[in-house]
Amino acid sequence: LMSSWFTPQNRRRLGGIEACDRCGIRATVRVVLASGREIYLCRDHARKFEQALKQLRSEFHELPT
Repeated sequence: LMSSWFTPQNRRRLGGIEACDRCGIRATVRVVLASGREIYLCRDHARKFEQALKQLRSEFHELPT
């Protein structure tokens, strides 16, 4: 799960809005990993990786729309 697309240098912003670290569309969820690193995911990718990320003791935070 922890592949290269979870790295900060891949962080993209869409006109001041965070983009999904996986596909680049608007992120709807900020995930804080146990290490303190943050990743941003769209709704589809948040659902896809939810179980694996929760096993890593990650916190999920909905982003304002």
